[in-house]
Amino acid sequence: MKLILARTRRVLGAWRLTRLRSGSLRLVALASALLFVACESRTRYLVLSRLVDGMPSYEEWLESSPPKPLRRYAPRKTREALAPAPVMPTPEPARNEIEQAKAKDEAFAMLPKDDSGAVDWVAALREGVISPRTAIEGGGEPLEQMPIDVEIGAEDPATSAIFPHPAHTQIILCDSCHPEPFQMAAGSTEMSMDAMYEGRLCGQCHGTVAFGLESCGRCHPNMR
Repeated sequence: MKLILARTRRVLGAWRLTRLRSGSLRLVALASALLFVACESRTRYLVLSRLVDGMPSYEEWLESSPPKPLRRYAPRKTREALAPAPVMPTPEPARNEIEQAKAKDEAFAMLPKDDSGAVDWVAALREGVISPRTAIEGGGEPLEQMPIDVEIGAEDPATSAIFPHPAHTQIILCDSCHPEPFQMAAGSTEMSMDAMYEGRLCGQCHGTVAFGLESCGRCHPNMR
């Protein structure tokens, strides 16, 4: 009750409650005063003048008890509805049949395979089955292809390998491999199949997202 009286006095400003007609009317007055705390000053004055005897004129009451600025908040759901929607990039239209696939298995079935059953990404590029994008939202600059094949020598000529730059640079950027794990200068990085089977060097991709290391003839032409 003390809290209710304190809030009522704040609404009335410097004017105190005088005579109220009955006990029930007192409760109505208190409830009404609290109800109209957030109303406009004119509405509050009209309500209070009907409940409280001896109210001054509106101008005098307004001067002695200036209204506080109202703070009105929209419901949370309304605020969320009015909030601007995030601007999402417009995806480019599908450029080939595989981009229209609805499931992974459907897309996988469209990709050409090598003799081991693994995806032949080079053939997929050559045949136009895939068209790699350089940016997720589309519109990126096309990758610059490097038309250089690098021969990786070995003590046994039968195990020498060929690294085809054109096939790789159609899919990945140069800094994906250089300077780590491969130094730019040819022959400066020690190569070994053991490291690849451990998931290093070429094994970072081959055997995971590219054909496996068991497809020897794909890199070692003398082993085909």
